[in-house]
Amino acid sequence: MRSFATLSLLASVAFFGFSAAAPPSEYSSSRSAAARGVDQVANVVETGPIGIDIAGHRVGTPPRAEVEQEAGVVKTDPINVDVLNNGFTPRDEEPRSLPVIILGVSGRIAPLCKKLGTLAAVDVNVKVITPIVDEIKDILAEACAEVQLLKDHPIEYILYLNGRILSIKEIGDIVGSLIILIYTAIAGVLAVVEAAQFKLVVALLVQLSVVLAGLIEVVFAIVVDLQAVVVVVIEDVIPTILDIDCTYLIAVLGIHY
Repeated sequence: MRSFATLSLLASVAFFGFSAAAPPSEYSSSRSAAARGVDQVANVVETGPIGIDIAGHRVGTPPRAEVEQEAGVVKTDPINVDVLNNGFTPRDEEPRSLPVIILGVSGRIAPLCKKLGTLAAVDVNVKVITPIVDEIKDILAEACAEVQLLKDHPIEYILYLNGRILSIKEIGDIVGSLIILIYTAIAGVLAVVEAAQFKLVVALLVQLSVVLAGLIEVVFAIVVDLQAVVVVVIEDVIPTILDIDCTYLIAVLGIHY
């Protein structure tokens, strides 16, 4: 099983040699690296990091010690619900824990990001990209709504995964890897987009970044001190985030130009 550090490293490969301020024509040199990065990250996510159901099912969620999965059955260690939930009884309608939600999102969007980041130049246009971007946005928005339901839960519930409470560093790796996955795909788009399509395509990518920012902002509000950890994890993709220039995402991450 690959570690979180390995996941982040593989995602970061996509941006080796990527130029922060390059105009459209200068992104081409990073195209192959971005494509490899999307492929590698998608492959890692598809293996089911730390044993979760990449389809976003309730694997490892506190209310269930054993859950069914279409690909099989994943069992988690039983937990002391009285300690974990500070007296309230978990129910099936309780939201999933934060790592399960975010890892589920990564698994669902991985094939979409791979498709987006490896498009041929002729296909990098609004007509082709819009449905892909819209689907990713819908998944992120759905996750945002679910994360908001965690705000009144104890931190032990929020950070629970597969029988234990994750550390802030581990949560930061999970959230950061989601951002890397998306911006690896964006780098692939920027590497081949033609000048005539550049502004229109970037406008779509800004919309995607806005929805991502909404999710990250809610996550940061629930898990204090997470922002600094995530920014370190995503260091290699910060130049691309600044290139897209989504001020909302930049503000949420606390990135400075």
